[in-house]
Amino acid sequence: MLPRNPPIYPILFGTFPALSLLSTNVGDARFLEVLLPFAMVVGVALLLWGPCYALLRDHHKVALLVSAFWIPFHVYGSLVDGLKSGLRDGAHSPVIPLVLAAFIGLSGLALFGWLWRTRRDLAPVSGALNKVGACLVLVPLLTFGANKWKQEAPAIVPLAENERTLSEEARAQLPDIYYIIPDSYPRADVLLETFDYDNTPFLSALEERGFHIVDESYSNYPKTQMSLASSMNLDYLDPEHLQAEWNDALPDFVAQIWDNKVMDFLDSYGYEFPTFSSGVAATEIDNGRFVKPDTFVLTELQRVYIAMTPFRSPVERMTRSGEANRVLFVLEELGKIRRGDKPMFVFAHMMSPHMPHTFDAEGKPVTETPPYYKGFRDETICLNERFLTMIDRIQARQPNSIIIIQGDHGCRSDWQSTEGADLIPWEGTKEEYIKDYTAVLNTIYFPDGDYSDFYEGITPVNTFRIIFNKYFGTEYELLPDKTFLSFQGEKGIEEVR
Repeated sequence: MLPRNPPIYPILFGTFPALSLLSTNVGDARFLEVLLPFAMVVGVALLLWGPCYALLRDHHKVALLVSAFWIPFHVYGSLVDGLKSGLRDGAHSPVIPLVLAAFIGLSGLALFGWLWRTRRDLAPVSGALNKVGACLVLVPLLTFGANKWKQEAPAIVPLAENERTLSEEARAQLPDIYYIIPDSYPRADVLLETFDYDNTPFLSALEERGFHIVDESYSNYPKTQMSLASSMNLDYLDPEHLQAEWNDALPDFVAQIWDNKVMDFLDSYGYEFPTFSSGVAATEIDNGRFVKPDTFVLTELQRVYIAMTPFRSPVERMTRSGEANRVLFVLEELGKIRRGDKPMFVFAHMMSPHMPHTFDAEGKPVTETPPYYKGFRDETICLNERFLTMIDRIQARQPNSIIIIQGDHGCRSDWQSTEGADLIPWEGTKEEYIKDYTAVLNTIYFPDGDYSDFYEGITPVNTFRIIFNKYFGTEYELLPDKTFLSFQGEKGIEEVR
């Protein structure tokens, strides 16, 4: 028989942190991503409920105990990170989680002792907390729904409505276009100065294959969603959005990636759009040929959520190979994907050499998180080798292809050793900071080798303007090359170059 005021609030309280993450990261997550955290909460609650009820014999008491457990469960990661940052010499000491576990255990025993002794009827408490839990869940759901409402649905106009009339011969001459975005891939001088890695052999190998390397290239913006919303729409972002709070502006940036002018334009020429899974919702564009690995891989929201909990270490170890394989899978499949009876625009954003660093220079999954500099350098070495293999396959099979390999922003080395949780105070000049955050690899291959429209310092906002002018007869004017950034700790984005 169900108790009076059945206590459902432990599930509501337990689900709230994941829903809160979802509501504040609309552009980086989809609703279905919270199903895994929800399943974890239900599973943990059930594991705790049975033994606790056998001892307390009261569902309302058990509900209070389980609800209290969610506090240490969801702040565990923050406590561990805080203690590690405060203990320099003992940053990796196994004593830290043991101390936390002891504190949590003693607090739980104290609460259990009180519940064991009390004879108070806790049914009214359950009724009140059910209402509180419902409100906790409702607020992030409404926030998520409101932000989603502001986003335009990711859609491409159907071919039948806007396809240009082209002969089969003319369509066959249209180039395949590969737009490949290795996240955080910096310019060669930054790789040398920051990571002590000479990228000259890789760049020389690209030039031998006919690529043009843009010297002094900067990204237009310091974040992926901003950069791709700009480059995929051949224009700068709305200045008002640059001054808005990140969580308010993000849905609009993501909407511009999902439904972008590049794909709209190419759709009118009958292109199809193979796109690859990145693990980041903002760049997962499914327009018919969505390619992803068969193995289960955590999304970014799921990784962040699990990092909050005591499951962080075992889950990280279990999923590390999956995270590595996602990037390596994309690199392998890019060289294999085949054109059918239509030209292709291939879109691949990969979270590398961006953190978390999950594979070494040979492409083997690592068992422990490497130091930032080593992880970044090793992944870059591996990417370079795989890029060259991929390029050779594409050029051998479909030589009439345009290939763009372009970083979305710089290495952002003030993330080092923090796994993205905090920033190391910047000690260099503002000019060095701009370079660190926005100096990017920018290289392109045209089948005819004519790069006369490119110049030193050209930025990604002009990439597709040049391509469309050259191959499709448009007359886009090139935009002034600008970079927008906010210095560490400052709010709002301003033009810095």
